[in-house]
Amino acid sequence: MKIEIRNVNYLAACSEETSCFNATIYVDGKKVGTAQNHGHGGATMIRPSMVEQRINTYAATLPRAKGDLGDGHTFEYAQTAETLIDGLLTSFLIEKDLRGALSKRILYTKKDAKGIFETKALPAGERARLITLPAFQAKFQIDVILNAVPFDEALAIYKANGQ
Repeated sequence: MKIEIRNVNYLAACSEETSCFNATIYVDGKKVGTAQNHGHGGATMIRPSMVEQRINTYAATLPRAKGDLGDGHTFEYAQTAETLIDGLLTSFLIEKDLRGALSKRILYTKKDAKGIFETKALPAGERARLITLPAFQAKFQIDVILNAVPFDEALAIYKANGQ
């Protein structure tokens, strides 16, 4: 089962304890329902209920998911329709953030440092010019320039570095 969310409307300003959003749910390429969270700490609502039930049935066949408490401790949990949809929203927001950053800055990793580093905002022509300069790469001890690799590879590096 391939579950997707499309037509995502995310409202950062209204997100308090949870993400405030609404989205259309697609299963195997077909529009089947909607997901919504008001951002006040409540559950993500999936409608109609038969869609939630169908996704819950599928989620029960998946391995337990792993979470990170941010302090080096991890935990496991059974997946549900809500955790799958919320995970898709998180992925959507990370991808959107990365696309926005790549359109304005050069993002890179360093050889002996953890994390993603970035330049100040630069015009497209200047970004393209700097990416090709060996002196630029040497000056900042660059390992990988995310702007210079395929988006899926850049996304994997971005996620692996805690973004």
